[in-house]
Amino acid sequence: MIVSPQIVLKNAVGNAANTLTAGMDYVKADDDIVNRSVFYGIPSTGIFDLHKENYGYYLHDEINIGDKLFLSGGYRYDKARFSFNPSTPEDRDMHENLFTAGANYTFYGKSYVYFSFSRSFRYPLLDELYNFFNNTINISLKPQSSDDCEIGIRYYFGSDIYANLNLFRINTYDEIFFNPQTYANENLDGTARRQGVEISFSIKPVDWLTFKTGYAYVHANIKGGTFNGKDVPNVPKHKAFGSIVTSLGKGFTAALNGVYVGKRPFISDFSNEFSEQKSYLAFNTKLQYQWKALNVFLAVNNITNTKYSEFGVIGVNSSGELERSFYPSQRLNVLAGVTVSI
Repeated sequence: MIVSPQIVLKNAVGNAANTLTAGMDYVKADDDIVNRSVFYGIPSTGIFDLHKENYGYYLHDEINIGDKLFLSGGYRYDKARFSFNPSTPEDRDMHENLFTAGANYTFYGKSYVYFSFSRSFRYPLLDELYNFFNNTINISLKPQSSDDCEIGIRYYFGSDIYANLNLFRINTYDEIFFNPQTYANENLDGTARRQGVEISFSIKPVDWLTFKTGYAYVHANIKGGTFNGKDVPNVPKHKAFGSIVTSLGKGFTAALNGVYVGKRPFISDFSNEFSEQKSYLAFNTKLQYQWKALNVFLAVNNITNTKYSEFGVIGVNSSGELERSFYPSQRLNVLAGVTVSI
């Protein structure tokens, strides 16, 4: 169940337009678990009812000064109550205080510079609180939080040609991860830092053709704790994308896109003991027809029939040893569909 009432107040303070938003969220979730497990040769059956009630209260304000300077800021208080049956204790409360602030300044035509800071978080999922190996509840798991700081510029060389440059740093505290050596979800005892640069270009030389491309470099490592200095799992240092979209007329559009993902440590390999996941390059294409409320599409994915795995994890085999596990991505595949907007 989800309830999200909201109030929006718009007014002017001198020559500045102001928008104030206040609201609250209420979310209720349930998870009934029946799990049979053989852990270290000992069979067990777990029958549990897990519940979560989440309350969030927030206030956010936006100020537009002279159509050049935009300022924003907000605060949110969030609280969740988890209850477990059977369990001792039967429940646990978690809460977070969150902030956000930003500025956007238009300095030439449509070109602008921007800055933003936000503190985000996530609570453990109900499934993450439950240990499916030994049928127990992990009441020690804490919510993870992140401080995200960005600064960047978007510059328009023309009405349909622009470049975007973004510098960012994300510090994540108490990051939730599965530790294959303890068979449990845990909080990282160090800070996971992801920082880097993103650059992208968009060019529309004619009305019926658009090119977009981008590249991101990310340096992700762990500061302090057990894995001090190690690379954060599943974060590639290099990632790039490109796309071409063309209008064929009479409602038809064709698109071709590609993505490159570089090498990265396996998920859960916080100690960086295993070789990295291989890089891959994949291409997709799509033909679409739009007529009024009718949309028909035909997508051909992985058109080069490349063999790759988007995700790889460190798992535990039947002998209790750690090993690499892969989730193979689909080879060449076709997807077609029809949608009607009412």
